[in-house]
Amino acid sequence: NLDNDQIIYEKNPDKEEILASLTKIMTAYTVIENVEDLEKKIKITEEDIANLYGFTCIGLEVGDKVSYLDLLYGTILHSGADASQSLAIHTAGSIDKFNEMMNNEAEKLGLRNTKFKDSFGGDDGNVSTARELSILLKEALKNPTFKKIFSSNQKTLSNGLIVYNFTRNYAIFHGLDENLLTGNKSGYTPEAGLLLASTATINNTNYALIVMK
Repeated sequence: NLDNDQIIYEKNPDKEEILASLTKIMTAYTVIENVEDLEKKIKITEEDIANLYGFTCIGLEVGDKVSYLDLLYGTILHSGADASQSLAIHTAGSIDKFNEMMNNEAEKLGLRNTKFKDSFGGDDGNVSTARELSILLKEALKNPTFKKIFSSNQKTLSNGLIVYNFTRNYAIFHGLDENLLTGNKSGYTPEAGLLLASTATINNTNYALIVMK
């Protein structure tokens, strides 16, 4: 319960699991915490989109000019590895330095079992627990920019690309009321299983749910 911080239900909340694309919650949080002007435009380079074969991408191309905000929407809504990696490189100067920044943010929040080895969740060394991820999500949601992105369904980026969040479609497919969802980020790899960090408002009460594995 986000309104009173009461835990309604928990199961294995401190079991360490692979984060997969839920990594991108920390990616976005780290960028928002460390980049002063999110509207600033950056130019996509070959390095930004290298070595991402097999991962979900939003379709960035070398030479594209996009803002940090564009890339944040691409990271959270569409789970774009190219958007995430571009953010990492342009925020910190290198992938390794951004990994350090993410791990520093985790340390600041007291997340002792949370570790990051890349910005998009391709590395099985990105790990956390349901409890620690809930702490991160609650902290991230305090920022209005993160909250707005997290609760969006689609966005047209400044280079014309349109990014979508498909979780509501899955809710509709399963006969659920998608209007209860107020925000979400999903993840999946065969090793990590299915993951979802989501928020909902039910009978005027605000909830967060973290599901891993």
